[in-house]
This record gives sequence, C-alpha cells and structure tokens, in this order.
Amino acid sequence: MGNLTRRCIGFLVLTAVIWNARSALSQAGTLTLAGGQEGGNYARLALAIAAKCQAHNLSLGVLSTGGSVENLQLLQSRKADFAIVQSDVVHRALQGHRPFQTKFPDLVLATPLFVEAVQILVRNDLFIFTTSELKGKTVSLGPVGSGTEITARAILEASGVSIDEIRAQHVILDQVDDVLRSEDIDAAILSSALPTPSVRDALQGGEARFLLFDSKVIERLARSGSYFTTVVPSRTYPSQPEEIATVGIQAFLVTRKDVSADAVASVLRILFDDRKQVEKISSLKLDLLGARPPANISIPIHVGSERYLAITAGPKLLWTALLTLAVVAIAWVVTKRRQISRSLSTHGEVLLAITALASVWVFSSAGLYYYEHNLNENFSTYPKSLWSMLVYISGGFQSRSPLTSNGEVVSVLAIITGVGVACWFTAELAGRFVRSKIEIIERLLRINMIPHELKDHIVVINSDHRVAAMIRQLTSSETSIVRRIVVLSPENKSVGDSVDHNHYYTIESDPTDSEALKRARVQFAHSVTIVSSWCSADPTDRRRLFDTETCDAKTIMCLLAIRALCAEGNTKQVPITAEIRSAKNLRAASAAGGGNTEIVCADAFGVNLLTQCAVTPGLAAIYGDLLTFSPGTDEIYKIKVPLHLAGKSFSEAMQYFAERRKSKSRSVIPIGVFREGRVHLNPPSTSHGGVDPLTENDHLFVISDSEDSCK
Repeated sequence: MGNLTRRCIGFLVLTAVIWNARSALSQAGTLTLAGGQEGGNYARLALAIAAKCQAHNLSLGVLSTGGSVENLQLLQSRKADFAIVQSDVVHRALQGHRPFQTKFPDLVLATPLFVEAVQILVRNDLFIFTTSELKGKTVSLGPVGSGTEITARAILEASGVSIDEIRAQHVILDQVDDVLRSEDIDAAILSSALPTPSVRDALQGGEARFLLFDSKVIERLARSGSYFTTVVPSRTYPSQPEEIATVGIQAFLVTRKDVSADAVASVLRILFDDRKQVEKISSLKLDLLGARPPANISIPIHVGSERYLAITAGPKLLWTALLTLAVVAIAWVVTKRRQISRSLSTHGEVLLAITALASVWVFSSAGLYYYEHNLNENFSTYPKSLWSMLVYISGGFQSRSPLTSNGEVVSVLAIITGVGVACWFTAELAGRFVRSKIEIIERLLRINMIPHELKDHIVVINSDHRVAAMIRQLTSSETSIVRRIVVLSPENKSVGDSVDHNHYYTIESDPTDSEALKRARVQFAHSVTIVSSWCSADPTDRRRLFDTETCDAKTIMCLLAIRALCAEGNTKQVPITAEIRSAKNLRAASAAGGGNTEIVCADAFGVNLLTQCAVTPGLAAIYGDLLTFSPGTDEIYKIKVPLHLAGKSFSEAMQYFAERRKSKSRSVIPIGVFREGRVHLNPPSTSHGGVDPLTENDHLFVISDSEDSCK
C-alpha cells in the first residue's frame, strides 16, 4: 500500500513538472497563432505578425486553419495561444451558441485588428435584387468553419431565408470571381476588409454586381449585438459611384486568460511598434485602438493588453472633466453675455478666431491623449499632449507621429483645421493692421491732398452722427448730381463704410481759421453747411463739447471768416446754411452771414412745425418726405429758370410744368421763386402785388422725385 501511494505521488509530481515546464516554455517565447486559410486575410496577417515577432527574437508559430470557428476551438483546446476571430463568432462563443456546444469563459481580447464589411455579390444576368430572393439559388457561404459562414447564415436568417431553402456552397475568397464567371454559383456572401481584390475583379469583369441590403435586415442584424451598421464607401471599387449600406464586423486578436501577461504584452508591443510594416506585408489597414467591440459583446480585456488599449476608465474621467469644463464655460458665457456682446461688437472676428484656435488645440489634444497615452510617450499625459499638438499646428509631425490610426486621423484633422484657423487669425490681425494703416494714409491724403482745382463742392463744418447721415444721402444713388464733399472739423470722425470715399475728404483743423477754410476751398464751394456740434481739438480739455452760447458764438465767428475770405478773393458770396442752437442768437447770426445765408434754429423750427401741425395734422410727414433723399420720396430742388420761361409769370411757369407732365411721367411742381437772396413762396401775379416776371437770374424752388426730372 505504501509503494502504491509513493507511485501515485511520484506520478502527480511528474505531471506537475511537465505542465510547469510547458507553461515556462510558453512564457519563454514559444507561442502559437491560429490564422486562417492560405492566401486569406487572416493567414496573411498572421504570417506578417509572426515575421515581425521573429525579427524581435520572439517565436510565434502560425497555424493554417479553416477560419474563426476552428481558431476558437484550437484556442479552447490549448493548441493555440492566440487566434484571429470575427467578432460575431466571438459573441457566439461567449454565449455558447451554435456551432459551440458550451460557453468559452476564458476567452479574452488582446486587441481589435480591423473592420470587415459584409459584401454580397450576385450574377449580373439574374433578376435578384434583395436578399430574400436568394431562395432556391446556389449561394457561397464561405469556407466551412469560417466566420464568413456564420455571418452568411445570420444574414439569410435575418432575410427570412433558411439554410435549407438554398443550395449552399463553400468557396474560398480567392475563387469567388472564377465560380461566378463559370456560373457554378448564383451569389456569394463575403466578409472582408475593403477593398477586396476578388470583389473588384468580379465587378470589373462584369460577372457580378452588388446585392443591396434591405434596411430592415440591417436593423435586425445590428440589434442582435454581433454586427454594426457601416457602408462600403463610394468609389471603393471602380464601378461603384455611390456608397452601399451594409453591416460590419471586427477582426479580433483573442487569447485565453491563462496566457501570461508578458507573452501578450510582448506580441502587442511588436504589433504596435511595427504596425506599418505589418500593414505593408499583409496589405491590410489595421485599426488597433479603433472602435470598441459591438455593444452586446462583453468580452474582457487581457491584463497584458490594458496598457496598450485605450478602453480604460482614465479617458472616461478625462472626457467627463472636459464635459464639466464645457458646461462651466457655457454657464460663464451666459452670465457674462452682455460684457461679451460689447467686446464682440469691436473685436468679434479676433475673439472668434482665438476661440476656434484654442478649441482645436484643447480638443484635438484630448483626442490624441485618449488614443495614444498608453503607448506613445509624447502623449502619455495631457500636458504633453497639449505640447505635442502645439508642435503639430506650428510645424508638422516632426518626431511626434501618432501610433494609432485614430490618432493619425485626429492629428491630420487637427493640423488642417489648426493651420486654417491660425491663417484666419493671422489674416484677421494683418487685415486690421493694414486697414488701420490705410485709414491713416487716407486721412493724411484727404487732409493734405485736397485737389487744387476743387470747386462746386459741398463743405460741411464740424462732424457728428448727423453729418454721417447727410453724407450718405448726398452720395446715394438718389441724388442725380454727386458733388464732392469736404468735412472741416476740429477732429476726424469716421462716417462709416457705406459712404463713397471717392467723393469725400476731411480736414482736421479749426473751422474758424482762415487758412483751414482756404484749404477747404470754401470760396469756390457750391454750398457751405455749418453744424453746431462744436468741440475742442484738445483731447485733454474737459469741456470738449461746448455749451449752447459758445457753440453759437463759434458759428458766428465761422460765418464772419467765410464772408471775409470770399470778399478777399473777390468771389461771389457762397450760399451758407448755418445751425444756431438758441433762437435769441438768430439776428446776430443773420447779420454775420449777410446775404445768401440761411439760418436754421432747431428751437424756432420745432415750435413753428408743432404749431402748423396743430392746425393741419399730417404736415410733419410731408416735411419728413420732402427733407429725405430715399427711394419713393419727393424732395425740394432749386433750379435755374429755363430760358424760355424768362419774362413769364410764376403762374405761367406752373402751367408749363403741368403741361409738361403729360409727355413725361415724372412731375415737377413749382412752389416758389428765389430772387436776390429772398424766397417768395407761391407768389401772386404782378397785378396783385406779386413778383415781377421771371428773369434768367432767378431760381425756382420745385418739388420733384429727382433733379433729373427738373431738366
């Protein structure tokens, strides 16, 4: 009995030694990867990974298999340490669904590899347009035991077609084009990375076309949790002008929980470091940190993969913090909206450009940190990611290239957007600088380069918002004769961008100075208008805006200076319209201006207008219409008496214009005569005490919609 016990103990010890030796051998670097059928995507990728592992002195054997189902069976039986498997097959293995008899609880994810799109080809000569019409047809489901076969069965079931209602064939991917051409099959269901060479050959040769998915079939497959909606992008194939809606699956690199963390980390480190070479060898575009597994595939992540995969709690906390920061920023903007609005009114474009640039910087840095922080030193912390993104925007990738495909997308978009916004910001600043310089130059030109021959122009003394409105009306298309305008003011104020600056000059000087009046060529002007908005030219003067009495005194001084200048040059007395603030100063202003001067007093005019409107309501609207240059209104014009009306009475002039209206659509209504500085409104005939017959030196005041209508 003792010998038997010793023998049993010895057997158990030997078994343990052998098992530990095997485990140690596996950890030392002897690993096995289950790939796929020779020539297929999985097989090419497995060989590419093995080749790079061999280059790093890590032995990784590759098994040629029938596909995803067999790969999982090899992994479960411990004949393989890693396997490339479709996500829908992983879902079935985790749930213990057909073709698996039991659940695979030890199955874990090493890393996603790439996305595969389901593509269905049908012979061109068949009148089949939906998947439900595949009943009774010969359909290739992919190799026996492959993930494509599982996918094909799911598609048929979602389309209401059972496996017994078709003639199933199992054609490998590389032979699909040939069997479609020979008409050995009617359709083929494929799941592969895009673009698929055999699909391209079949479409180019004209043997087949795409069979489109019904939207309800896509919805059913997506709800199952094993698939997600995707598209075959337009022009993926030469004869494909539009994108095609379909379902997608992911190719996973999976392993078991008992495979050592060092072994998994070693394979992933090589795969991540040499991804470009692996892609070149396998002709597949990897997306190692791409989309998460479909929502219903709750596959755990191997502990050796966690440092490489960006599917951890850290990024969630980061995005939560960023979202909280965004909410706080929005709340601050709402509370400070009035102050911000005032700032934006003057610096809106610059602030918007700065905000856009900062947003690109902050959020693209967060995106790169999300995808790269576990495997790229340049993005291991958020501050480093901010610095790397700043380097990107200012100078390109340099030595900070991202290692993941999603990171590459984020970085390229960030560079393009960032550089564009930076150019916009620079252009805005440069534009402001150039505009300021141009304004200074224009100001100097308009001060120092008033045309020497300037005459028959309009001179405006002083400047305020009313002057800006005057200039806009005087330079508008409603005035048939556009005269050049000179504004003489103690300070230069902008009149806005809507003014035609080709007819507008400014002189920044004291309007009571005779030299300033000479530079404005007042003695040769068509008219002079004095606005009573006098102010000091000294910016330090606390009383920059003068009081009423001072303003009226400055206006009277200006009138005297203009009349003296005209007398000195022996020129005609230029017509002057001057604004007086106080009615008690009207007589002094009239005496200073002399003949051909009109004095406007807002106080007196307002009182008279209110009195007239009290007797005749509606007069205010008439005055407003007559005093405004705008479409659809009439204005009062002063015109020379036509030669053929010389010697005629005012009544005869009115009759002439009334007869004239019959031949012209526009009417002209005479309302008064201007003679020797006096206005005679609606004068009676001479026999009734009116004016003498009209002469060539008289002017008529008329109401018309434009000055052209008076000719």
